[in-house]
Formats: sequence, C-alpha cells, structure tokens
Amino acid sequence: MSSPSEQTGMVTTVAGAWTAEDEAREQPLVARNLVVLSGDAIGIDFSDDHGWLMPVCSDGLDMSMYLDDGKPALEARIYDVVGLTVNGKGDIIFVDKGSNRVRSIDHKTGIISTVAGVCRYGYDGDDKPAVRAMLHAPEAVVVDHQDNLYVSDTMNHRVRKVDVATGVITTVAGNGDSGYEDKNMGGCGAARFVAKESSGTVKHGDGLLGIEAVVNSPVGLSLDSQGYLYICERGENKIRRVKLW
Repeated sequence: MSSPSEQTGMVTTVAGAWTAEDEAREQPLVARNLVVLSGDAIGIDFSDDHGWLMPVCSDGLDMSMYLDDGKPALEARIYDVVGLTVNGKGDIIFVDKGSNRVRSIDHKTGIISTVAGVCRYGYDGDDKPAVRAMLHAPEAVVVDHQDNLYVSDTMNHRVRKVDVATGVITTVAGNGDSGYEDKNMGGCGAARFVAKESSGTVKHGDGLLGIEAVVNSPVGLSLDSQGYLYICERGENKIRRVKLW
C-alpha cells in the first residue's frame, strides 16, 4: 500500500533532528582580517583564530553528538547533508558533509549507521575499513550494480570506493594533489584568494591511470552502465571520466 506521502505528494522527513545547538551553529560567519594577497585579488583570511567561519573546523568542535549510529534516523543528528543515493536494497545512502562521513539508513528498520568516515577531517590512507578512514568534506556518493559506493572525497582531491563485500576503502581517481601549490590556499574554513596564474600549476593531464591523475576538488558523480564514472571537477570546471570495469 502507498504511504500518505506517496498518495498526496506531501514532503516528509526521513532522517535528522534540528536542535537549539544546530540553530546556534548556523550563525553568520565572523571575520576580522581583510587582506590583499595579490595585485588583483582581495580576500578575507579565515585561517587563524581571529577570523573563524562558523562553525570552526571539525578539529575544534565536539563532534560526539554526531556519533549517534544505531538509532532511528529521525532521532539522529546530521550535519550538512549533500549527496544522496539509494542502493539496490532500498537503503538510503547520503553524505553527511559536516561530519565528514557517508551514512546509511536501513530501509527496513530505519536505523542509521556510518559506512565511511570518522567525523574528523583529513586523509590517512587506503586499504583499511572505510569506517576507520578519514574523509575531507565529501560531497557526493553513487552506487554501482553491486552496491559498491563511490564517494567524492572533495578536499582530499580523490574519488574513493567502499567495497560492499569487505567494507574496505580505496582510491579510484585522483592522486591527492590539487594541481596548485596548496600552501597558498587556506585550510579548513579559510577563504584566501590567490591569483591563479601566480599560484603555481602542475600538469593535470588526461590519458593517465585514474589513481595517477590530478583531480581538483571532485564534487558531483555519475556512473553509467558501461562502467564509466563521470566526475565533476569543480576546481578545474571540467567533467572527466574514468573507466572502472
């Protein structure tokens, strides 16, 4: 039988609970330093303790409130939901960007769990359980015909795979380099602007193995039936693809 929302087209919530703490976190950003970093670029520097984005980096936040797996999704805390997909079993898989994780809602029980990421942002390598691996501001997730996950690990400049059978995470595209001298760019929460022509570039290049290529800030993903993974490369205004099988 159809649910009421299916019959009427009404919107319902399937995950997440808004609290006063969330309200406080959604404050205007605070900045005190206006700086000129090149002859034609002016920016606000949020990279030190005197000019924070709100919220500050997850390193400085108590993220324990978001470590609430194993409960009904409607009671869970989620933080900046972006990409979303549904796997072959009907489970909802979504990117909880603010906690640097990919999470799943079981379609039968409604229970939420984490499938990749540990809340803290960063990169600590592949070939480990995805639930023990660090992601950095992921933005999209897609599934293949076997329900393996592909995640755009945006600020790690990689697209990563979570094997459904083993739970192990690997990289399928990107060598971790943005193609620019990242020392000129702000870290988490930073908004420094640098003239592109003076920031130092390396060859991005097509025709390389996916894991050897530079993939600058991958965001949207799409996977076709022929095994091509299409990647929106936000940092270069390109759409690229890699053959997975």
